[in-house]
Amino acid sequence: MGFRHGRTLARKDVSMNLEYPILCAGALSTLVPVMAVLIRGRSRAVMKLVTLCAAVVVSAHLLILVRLVLLGPCHIPNPWVYALVASTFPVLMAGYLLSMGFGRDRPEESFRECRRPFILMGIAGLVLLCFVRRPAFVIGYDWADGRGTIHLGAVGKAYLSYLLIGIVAIGYNFEKTYRIAPTEHRYRIRLPFLGLFSLLGFLTFVLATGMVYSSIGLGKLIVTSLPVTIVSLTVAYGYLRGAMTDVTAPVSRNVVYSSFTALAAALLVIAIGAAAQVATWTRWSPDQILIVAFAFLAVLVGVLLLFSNRFQRNVRRYIDRNFYVNRYDYRTQWSNVTESLALATTRDEVLDHLTSFLQDVFMADGITVALQDEMSSEILPIRGRGAVGDRVTLSSESPLFQRFCLERKTLLLDRKADDFTYIPIYAESDRWLEATASQVISPLLVGECLIGTIGLERRDDRDPFTFEDVALLDNIAGHVAATLRSVLLASEIAERREMALVSQWSSMLLHDLKNYLAPLRLVTGNLVEHKEDPEIISACARDIDHVAGRMEKLIHTLSELRNNKQLGRETVCPNQLVHDALSTIHASRRPTITVVLDLMSHQKICGDGNMLRRVLENLLTNAIDAMNGGGTLSVMTTDRDAKGVPQICIEVGDTGCGMSESFIRERLFHPFATTKKTGLGLGLYQCRTIVQAHGGELTVRTELGKGSIFRVSLSALNSHPRMIGPVERAGVPDALAR
Repeated sequence: MGFRHGRTLARKDVSMNLEYPILCAGALSTLVPVMAVLIRGRSRAVMKLVTLCAAVVVSAHLLILVRLVLLGPCHIPNPWVYALVASTFPVLMAGYLLSMGFGRDRPEESFRECRRPFILMGIAGLVLLCFVRRPAFVIGYDWADGRGTIHLGAVGKAYLSYLLIGIVAIGYNFEKTYRIAPTEHRYRIRLPFLGLFSLLGFLTFVLATGMVYSSIGLGKLIVTSLPVTIVSLTVAYGYLRGAMTDVTAPVSRNVVYSSFTALAAALLVIAIGAAAQVATWTRWSPDQILIVAFAFLAVLVGVLLLFSNRFQRNVRRYIDRNFYVNRYDYRTQWSNVTESLALATTRDEVLDHLTSFLQDVFMADGITVALQDEMSSEILPIRGRGAVGDRVTLSSESPLFQRFCLERKTLLLDRKADDFTYIPIYAESDRWLEATASQVISPLLVGECLIGTIGLERRDDRDPFTFEDVALLDNIAGHVAATLRSVLLASEIAERREMALVSQWSSMLLHDLKNYLAPLRLVTGNLVEHKEDPEIISACARDIDHVAGRMEKLIHTLSELRNNKQLGRETVCPNQLVHDALSTIHASRRPTITVVLDLMSHQKICGDGNMLRRVLENLLTNAIDAMNGGGTLSVMTTDRDAKGVPQICIEVGDTGCGMSESFIRERLFHPFATTKKTGLGLGLYQCRTIVQAHGGELTVRTELGKGSIFRVSLSALNSHPRMIGPVERAGVPDALAR
């Protein structure tokens, strides 16, 4: 017996001799990260301060533990026991600050954002520590087998719960930092974070067992110095490599990822705490309480899985989204769907690209696309199954239609008879579902309006659709709906534009006919007045033949416009253009108009003579109308050099009323802008488009009460002017070309 007792004492002495160096090594190791921060020299001042504070409080905690070990056996709580318990509070607070600053680009902002939870955590800890000397907190302290044990009351277990919640928060902060760190920097923080999570896991174990047994042995706290030493070395390594200061993880104001680990730890803490508390009220042990609780939960989950389709669907959705390896690379698929629909300009092209894309991505055996009918507002299948034969319809009163408008998401329809959630859909929309064979059906929504649906089918039951398919199809459907809406609006705008252009060109034709009507009226008036004069009759006949020829040329020009002909490219003399235009409008037969010609141009023009003549006719007619039948009409042609390019200028001036600057700036050269009581306001717009089609420019100088001068500037023949090409570019609508 004596030999055995001596051997036991020897083992105790050895163990106690090992405890001191372990605790001292742990206390000294906390200074290593501080030295690493100072050596690195790139850490922010706030992180240096936080690291120093953490090292001091952890060292103090371990030194208090050393003091308790040195005191040896004791059977009542002493001040060092209370100091050991209270020292965990600053350790927790310093750890929380470190978790908010490690690896962050701007730790100051992180600290500002965590002010509220930090203050609340501090207040809660201080309130609990106010009862540390009360019997409900530490109810006893004893020494057995060479180890001290702290026994806790109800408030003490509440304090352990508080510490556990704080550790979960610290672990969540580290997890979030690691997740949001750029991929190229994660390898640099992997080792320090592995050490930190190991320490947090061990502390969780110590606190959880303390809650279960309402006591904490000093032996477990002594062992804690080992992971503390490892963490200190790994964190120092991280500081030296810049892993804690150069990672530049962004500050996140929202939860970036949902932490399943944090959720599980929190639930475990709550379960252990509840079991320990119930154990104090009953004769059951905490283990028995936990076994019964978990058994009850297992039975409850089993019943829900068997009898609740909604619970099954939610569990399946959670598993599909969080535990399986992603089947799809969402960035690649989104890029593919965008590229496939980008070139589609009509509804049929959109549906062709969509069907092909869905076939490749979802490997669906059947794809049904249904769109809203413009007349009845019902949804009709137009592609895939159900689009031929006796087609079914989906009315706005059907449960499926209403659910789409209410939930605005894709539905995964298993078509189970006991699926109470979707029984109305199966009952009233069964014919639609059978005709379209839609196992997964997605709504095409534009705002609050349902414009169609997309249905997918797989005939192989071994490969069912998952909620990952549902999530991807939801995003695709939103993009397809927007694309279809854009194509429809573009088609409507094109139709309205064609109608507007048809109306515009009809007005231009009326304008030209009006210009030809004026000389015809003059000729017919002369015939009535001088019907017995053979010479006048002969002259009037020539004029009528000339006007008829001009109208015939106009019809020929319109025919070329309809066929999208090119502008004529012939050699035109500007002086001859002036004479022909003056002859057409019979300017010489107007006794109240004085015509002054100054034709000094010696160059020629390459262009369409008929159209250029129409420009001059319009300008001359407008000039005569502006003078109210009396005044001086001046026409001048000159050659000039514009930045090294020879040009020909044709100027038409009048002594009429002139125009205001605001009218020129805001309305002149625009369709239907005129100062005439009977004008259509299309002549100058037509003139400018024709001149621009020839690569020229039409400008005006005017002064109220003194008249206006319009200048047509065109490139000379030897300057190789750039012709626009089709007359359509000068304003001819597509409708005429068809």
